[in-house]
Amino acid sequence: MCITITVGETGRKLMGLSTTVINIAILFLSMALFVAGVAIRARIDRRLEIMGDYDPGALPYYLMVTAVLLFVGHLIAVWFCHSATYVESRSDQHHFFVGVILAVMVLFALVLISIIVMSVHSSLIYGALEDGIRNAMKAYKTDLDSKMRVDHLQLQFECCGVESHKDWFKISWVNTMYINVLSPEVKPYLVDGEFVKDDVPFSCCSRYAKRACVHHSVSRFSQFEGISGGTLYGEDAEKGKKDDESSDEDEDEDKPKKRKRKRADSDDEDDDDDDDDDDEPKLKRGFKGVFSSLKKGKKDSDSNDDDDKKKKKKKKDKEKKDDKKEKKKDKEKKDKKGKKDKKDQKKKDKKAKAAKKKAEKKKKKDEKKKKKAKKKAEQKKKKAKKKAEKKKKAAAKKAKKKAKKKAKKAKKKSKKAKKSKSKKSKKRK
Repeated sequence: MCITITVGETGRKLMGLSTTVINIAILFLSMALFVAGVAIRARIDRRLEIMGDYDPGALPYYLMVTAVLLFVGHLIAVWFCHSATYVESRSDQHHFFVGVILAVMVLFALVLISIIVMSVHSSLIYGALEDGIRNAMKAYKTDLDSKMRVDHLQLQFECCGVESHKDWFKISWVNTMYINVLSPEVKPYLVDGEFVKDDVPFSCCSRYAKRACVHHSVSRFSQFEGISGGTLYGEDAEKGKKDDESSDEDEDEDKPKKRKRKRADSDDEDDDDDDDDDDEPKLKRGFKGVFSSLKKGKKDSDSNDDDDKKKKKKKKDKEKKDDKKEKKKDKEKKDKKGKKDKKDQKKKDKKAKAAKKKAEKKKKKDEKKKKKAKKKAEQKKKKAKKKAEKKKKAAAKKAKKKAKKKAKKAKKKSKKAKKSKSKKSKKRK
C-alpha cells in the first residue's frame, strides 16, 4: 500500500530551497571538520613528546577524508536540490533523488563512526597526557627538555601539576646537586636520598596574583596572615580574577552606590577575607582539570594567530583594568586612612579638650580651696592678733593700775614720813 502526498508548486519550491540551505550549512560543517582534523594532527605532533606511548594512528586522516566526502556529497546535494526547485530543470534530474538519499545516509553513518572514534581517542589522549606529564615531572630535575616542556605547559595552560599542585609534593623535582644535604634545614626533607618538600616550580605562579608568589612551603600558607587567595594557578586565582572583573562592572554601573557601600572590616582590602586566612588555599587545578576543559571544548589556546592577538589584547586590557583597580583601591585606602586619621584626631582633640576642662575645673576648685584656706588662716591670724592685743592692753592696764597703786602707796608713805619728820622737828624744838 502506497501513501500518496500531493504537494503544490509553492510547496515544492519551499522544500527545494530549505533542503538547499540545509546542505549548504552541512558544507560549512564539513569544512570545519576538515580544519579540526588538521588541527588535531598539528597539536598532537606538538605534544607527542609528552604523550608517552600514545599513537594517534589514522584518526586525523579519517576525519579529513570524512570531511572531504561530506563536502563532495553535500555539494552534489546542493546542486540537485537547487535544480529540483524549479520546473525547468526538474524533469531531467528527478531520478537522481534516490541515489542522493542513499549517499546522505552513508555520510551520516560515517559521521557517527567519526564521533565514536573521536570519543575513544579523546579518552586515550587524556590518559596518555596524564602519564606523559607525570613522567616529565619525574624527569624535571635531570632532563632539561622535560623541564622546559613542563614549565611551558604550566604557563601556557595556567595549571599546576596533573590533578593539583600537591602532585609536586610527592615528587623529588629538585636535584640534590644544588642543595646542601648536610644542612639541618634540609635533612628533614630527605627521603631515601631524594629531596621531597611542599614546594612547586615557578611556572605554577599565577600571573593574576596581586602579590609575590608563594611557591615554597605552600602547605604552611597560614603563616601569611591577613592575605586571602592563592598565588598559584588554581581555583582561588580564577575566583580572584572573576571577582575583579565583576567588581569592575559593578563599579562602572553604580559609582554612587559604591561610595555609599562600606566594607565589613576596618580596612576592608586588608581584612575582608580574614576568616579564610588560616586555611590552606584551594589550588586544585592541574593538567587534568585543564585538559578536561579542553575535552569539553572550553579551552583552545592554539586556535590561530587572531585568537592569540585577541587574547593578548584581552590580557593587556585586564592588566590595565587591574592597575586601575589597584590605583582606585589605593586611593580608597588613603582616603579611608585620612578619614580615620581625621576622626582619630578629632576624638583625640575632644579628649584633650575634655581633659583640659577637667584640669581647669580642678585648678579652679584647688584655687577656691586655697583661697578659703588662706581666708581661714588670715581670719585665725586676725583673731589671734586681736586676742594678743586685748591681752597686751589688759596687761598694760593692769600694770598701770599697779603702778598707780604703788605710786599712791609711795605718796602716802612719803606724806607719812614728812608728817612724822615734822612732828619730830616740832618736838625737838
